[in-house]
Amino acid sequence: VDVYSGSAAVKNGDMVRTGDVVISSEVASEYAAARYVRASGVVKGTTWYTIKLNIPLTKHIKEPTGKENTVKSIIFSGKRINLSILYGIPYEFYDKITSYENFSLPGGYVLPFTVAKETFKEIKLVKTAVDKNDALANAHERIKSLVESELEEDESIDDIRVDSYVQDDVLIVRAYIQCSEILAQ
Repeated sequence: VDVYSGSAAVKNGDMVRTGDVVISSEVASEYAAARYVRASGVVKGTTWYTIKLNIPLTKHIKEPTGKENTVKSIIFSGKRINLSILYGIPYEFYDKITSYENFSLPGGYVLPFTVAKETFKEIKLVKTAVDKNDALANAHERIKSLVESELEEDESIDDIRVDSYVQDDVLIVRAYIQCSEILAQ
């Protein structure tokens, strides 16, 4: 506790909670009655956080099947006119690639329509396992990044302890983080 005016209401090492008075506006004197000033100063302390993450140990990877369907249409005055007889998406899972082409006459006059080309490429979703150690390492980095993004320039992470276990194909990670922070100023 660095007191600029007022008096410290706590000592170094005391535990405090949100709302506790750490710098009092009362200044005592041996020779006169107590007087009151605007309390100011900087309070630095150690804080603890708990973060819990649930990380699935399976993921779906997109694999192209090689099948694709292309549909062309003309867009004129904001209206779409399909040029394909069968318009629709014949696949359950797909990637969609859309491109637009404008046309112009010699001399730079742009024609008032656009040709749109939509290509639907079928994909299948393949379920794959995620390595538990890789998932745990990624969780540790995510937790560290999350906490660091909340800290100010002169604040720091002092320690991170991680517990984890697997339940129903989900890695459950609980992190206990100890930080040095400015609590008030």
